[in-house]
Amino acid sequence: YDILNSKQALCKKMISLGGRCAKHDDGDKEVCLDHHLSPPQNNCLVYSFGIGDDLTFEDALTTFKNCEIHMFDPTLNRGAQSMMLPQDLMSNQHFHLIGLGDKDEKEHHTGKDPEYIEIRKLDTIMKDLGHMGRTIHYMKIDIEGSEWKSLSYMVAHDLLDNVWQLAMELHTGHLNNQPHDTWLTHLQEYFEILRSVEALGFFRVSYRDNRAKECLVKLPHEDFIRPGCGEILYIQHI
Repeated sequence: YDILNSKQALCKKMISLGGRCAKHDDGDKEVCLDHHLSPPQNNCLVYSFGIGDDLTFEDALTTFKNCEIHMFDPTLNRGAQSMMLPQDLMSNQHFHLIGLGDKDEKEHHTGKDPEYIEIRKLDTIMKDLGHMGRTIHYMKIDIEGSEWKSLSYMVAHDLLDNVWQLAMELHTGHLNNQPHDTWLTHLQEYFEILRSVEALGFFRVSYRDNRAKECLVKLPHEDFIRPGCGEILYIQHI
C-alpha cells in the first residue's frame, strides 16, 4: 500500500472532477490536463466503467465539448436504468448496461436486482461499438474488485496501448473475507498486475486512500487499520 503513494511522474496541471460532499472523498476522479494528455478538440473518447448512482464525474466531463463519453454499469436496478435513457443524458453521453471483465459471460447475482448481469471483455466492447483502433483518451475503472482480472486480461492482450489516462479505484477490502495466510499471495498478485501496467509505459502520477468503512483492512502483522482501497491515476508516456 505504501509504495502506491510514491509518484513515478509529474502532472503539472491536475484537476479533480465530480464527487459528492461526504465523510470521505468518493466519486471524484483526477484528470491530467498537461498539453500532450489533455482531451483533444476532435475525436475525443472516454470510457467509464462503474457508475452506481453517481454521475457527477461523467457529467463534469461534458465540459469537454467534443468528448464522446461511454458509461458502463450492469448493476443498476430498474429504477436507476430508467434515469439513463438517451433523453435524460447529455448528447455526448451514452450508457451501456454491461460490465467489464476478462470473459464474455452472464453473471448470476443471487438476490439482487438485476439477478443476471452482462459482462464483456474490453476488446469485445470496442468491437461492438466500432471503436477498435481508436484512442481512448481517458478510461475510468471503478468496478468493486473486478479490476484485477480485467487488468490482467487487458495487459495480456495489448488492449491498453491506445489509452492515454487510466484512472481506477483499487479494491482489496474483500481480503477481510479471506484467511490471513492467503493475504500476502493476493497482495503480491495485485502488485504484479500493477507492475505489468507500468511495464507498458504507464506512470503513476496520483494515489489517494479511500477511507470508506468497507475498504478498511487490518494486515496480520500490523496493529492498526489501514485503507484497503484507493484512487490511482496512470498516464501513458506518449
